[in-house]
Amino acid sequence: MNRKNNIPCSRSDLLARLSASSRLNNTDQRHFREFGELLSALIHFQAHQQYERMKSNLALVDGHEQPQSGNNAPSPEHVANRLIDDFSEILTRANYFPIDEQEIHEALNKTSLIPVRTAVNFADFKLVRFFYRNKSPASVQIKKFFRQKELLVDTYDRMVVLLTTANTVEHQSSRNATSQVDELEPNRVYLNLYKNIPHGDLELLFPNIKISMTLKDKLLLVVPAVGAAVPMALKILPSLGLLVGLIAFVVFGYELTGTFKVDPENQKATYALFTAVLSIGLALGGFAAQQYLKYKSKRLSFLKKVADTLFFKTLDVGKGVISSVVDAAEEEQCKEILMTYFLLSCASSPINEQELDSAAEAWLSNEFDTNVDFKVGKALEEITTLTETSDDPGLIIRHEDDTYSVCDLVTAKERLDKIWDNAFPYSNQT
Repeated sequence: MNRKNNIPCSRSDLLARLSASSRLNNTDQRHFREFGELLSALIHFQAHQQYERMKSNLALVDGHEQPQSGNNAPSPEHVANRLIDDFSEILTRANYFPIDEQEIHEALNKTSLIPVRTAVNFADFKLVRFFYRNKSPASVQIKKFFRQKELLVDTYDRMVVLLTTANTVEHQSSRNATSQVDELEPNRVYLNLYKNIPHGDLELLFPNIKISMTLKDKLLLVVPAVGAAVPMALKILPSLGLLVGLIAFVVFGYELTGTFKVDPENQKATYALFTAVLSIGLALGGFAAQQYLKYKSKRLSFLKKVADTLFFKTLDVGKGVISSVVDAAEEEQCKEILMTYFLLSCASSPINEQELDSAAEAWLSNEFDTNVDFKVGKALEEITTLTETSDDPGLIIRHEDDTYSVCDLVTAKERLDKIWDNAFPYSNQT
């Protein structure tokens, strides 16, 4: 069974559950709630600084909006690199994982659940990265030989797409109605956040995708058209024969001498000629228009399926993706620290990483009835980075036998409060 990468609740819900635990006495329950509120505010404060930096960098290279410009603006490549470094770090904290190149190629070679042919010009991009959080099999219904068939496909619960365009990009065709941007711009960064994306549909997430019908769908249009053309040809044969005869009569006369002449007094032949031409033209024109409308209707139905899929699965673009991912990173970081501190404070003696990991996953399984891959090493590192300073040991105590314990709740609150006091050093200046 696939395990989730994130704790399946909000930080406020987790804090409420932990602070009400029977493992804590009434006094410690209050202290733990206050500790959690202070921790959450501190994490939000630090994440906000990185968010503002990423937002400023994206404003210079955002492909979804008109980028800001100025005489002293750094090069787009430099800005994009800074943004990608920060964004990748935030994604890691939010428990997003990159999809490796082999998996991407496998997805691009798979047939999409939407029966269309797709093509992407990868030369338009300098960098293509996909990040996901949680992958699990999902049941989908597809039409196979005039009947519905159920399939299990790997589906990404959350998907972040990061693209940087090359110095030159191909002009996009206006026929592509599925693109989320009117025109790709060179040296820009495109950020998109999606939900519930099947493994074989990664190609649909590129903004320069080209959509066309499959051979099967083309045959489904051509074969009925040929079948409809046969009875139509039988209907117009009399008019066609009349047309050929009238042309021969007008051009060659009775003697078929080969001189072109029309007797203006013989208007019956001229009217018959025009009638035959008009009937054949209307028949052929009507048939051609009918087949063209069928083709357009079929193509629009495919484009609508792709556009609807992207519309209902798109959660954010551009700056909104940064905001969503930063919020997710705050949530995950706070929940992991709360979970780790709670278990260590409730332990009767110091415990090692493996014991802590097992205890966390067992608690989460019992509380939420789901399997979670709790990353205890990441949580311990986050606590150390957040709270350890040159003159303060932080919340975690590491012993010589590689076991861990934590300071008491009152001391933990005091240390977090001290970090808050030093967040802005202006009042501490002599």
